[in-house]
Amino acid sequence: MKQQESGFTLIELMIVVAIIGILASIAIPAYQDYIIRTQVTEGLNLAAEVKTAVADFYADRGAVPLKNIC
Repeated sequence: MKQQESGFTLIELMIVVAIIGILASIAIPAYQDYIIRTQVTEGLNLAAEVKTAVADFYADRGAVPLKNIC
């Protein structure tokens, strides 16, 4: 009785690797754009706190702060 071999052929494995490469070439730039958008949003959120502090200072004293005093 002859044993039947099972597994993938080389061409099948090459096709799978090619498909993964194509998907990665599309996904990586989209992921980098997402990271950039996230960093910009985080910067705007951090600046909102400073904007509020400057607005409070201006409301109290009638001028914007000239120096960054902690």
